[in-house]
Amino acid sequence: MALVDRASNLLPRLANERKLQSGNIVLVGHSLGGLVIKALLRKAEAEMPFKANVASFVRRVRQVVFIATPHQGSDQATLANALRLLSRPRETLAGLSRNNPELRGLNEWYRAYSSKNNLANLVFQERQPFGWLRVIVKPDSADPGLGPSTSIVPLDEDHVSIIKLRSREDDLYKELAHFIRTARPAPTLTPSSPTVWPALNRRFPLRLCRLGSLVASRFSTSR
Repeated sequence: MALVDRASNLLPRLANERKLQSGNIVLVGHSLGGLVIKALLRKAEAEMPFKANVASFVRRVRQVVFIATPHQGSDQATLANALRLLSRPRETLAGLSRNNPELRGLNEWYRAYSSKNNLANLVFQERQPFGWLRVIVKPDSADPGLGPSTSIVPLDEDHVSIIKLRSREDDLYKELAHFIRTARPAPTLTPSSPTVWPALNRRFPLRLCRLGSLVASRFSTSR
């Protein structure tokens, strides 16, 4: 499916998920999942004035984590699309091609959206080649250009191993756990708002929605 279709499929599922009805929400996306997050938030912003459940969901998204996300596309996706080397559908690969104008427009929108809504972002970059395909998402594409307030963490991993955590001592785990603990407050309720927001639960764990694997769960650092 194209990004916009994936966003349309996921948004109602997340907005109606019982476990995500209160508290701050952290969105974590690996690779294509990071692009889906941005497309989902753009769609949610458009639907907010008309759907109270979507408005509640999107206003409680305070933090976003991108793991090896090709914000500007990937040279390897361009090659794979041409030669049909990978198992992903051709439509998906075409959307991930390097310098794709739709990805560029989506990233420009997200920069403005993130700034306007005071979102906290964390970015992880892969630095090792994935077999003969080399580095799948190069550092310049993995950087969404969100400014000095956003931490960019390079990891000595390839595109797949970067999300295969071995223990709580892994750099990605420790950085992610620390980031989630610093959750920013949800927007203050205004008289014109149709939804009553629950009080922010500042205690850990917070709700974590992993779009890379499309799993809603709770994240805990307790041993």
